[in-house]
Amino acid sequence: MAGLAEPYVVPSTAVASFAADGFVRLPGVVSPGAAEVLRRRLIALLDSGGSGSGLRSREMMWREDPLVRAGISAAARRHLGRAARRRRPAPLPRQRARKEPGAGRTPRHHDAHHFPLASHDVISTWMPLQAVPAAMGPLAFARGMDAWRRVDDLAFDKYGTSYDRRVAETFSAAGVEVCDEPFALGDVSFHSTLCFHTAGANRSTRSRMVLGATYYADGARIVDHPTMVSGDWGLFVPDTAPGEPATSAHNPLLELAGR
Repeated sequence: MAGLAEPYVVPSTAVASFAADGFVRLPGVVSPGAAEVLRRRLIALLDSGGSGSGLRSREMMWREDPLVRAGISAAARRHLGRAARRRRPAPLPRQRARKEPGAGRTPRHHDAHHFPLASHDVISTWMPLQAVPAAMGPLAFARGMDAWRRVDDLAFDKYGTSYDRRVAETFSAAGVEVCDEPFALGDVSFHSTLCFHTAGANRSTRSRMVLGATYYADGARIVDHPTMVSGDWGLFVPDTAPGEPATSAHNPLLELAGR
């Protein structure tokens, strides 16, 4: 926790890079020691109550574990303000943590399909807790803040593969670059809610452990007709009605270090 609280100098190019590309990767954010401690803690939490098989997750771990809470809070306070120009976001506490060896790839999508928020001032962080070589399935991003517009007219398919395939075909035909690079130990990425991303299959012999969280700008509201592709939206923003500000007890405000 002390290591996560240490200052981090955000590269001077990070803000412009995020604004242009829709994502940014910051090097050396997590020390090897902090990554190993967080990795062990996530393994213990998932073994005691995670869900899924090839891709195991446990939601809202930050509410039950102070170390996980320190991790997602540090990500916002130390890096998010400058990388994404957010002053007071609150986390939508969704942590998807463990891709087992042999687990398949994650289909192409953007997070706006999943979150019940009437705002695009939303950003997610992906914090690997080990190096992620190509064989382990690093997160890959479609470069360009407006790349999503090229596929905005495609009908979303929750269960099949047609949407994933048509997004890939459209991006390829339009020459949209996909940034699919390994993550070094300590690298952390941030991506916009409209940034299309995917992750490869884990072809390694080791579990790929990741601490992820989503943050949105203070003042964002729940959409008028909320659904959630991958879960119950009321679980993440309880005691809040459609159209109301997303200000539940599960979504505390975080003061950021920079602007």
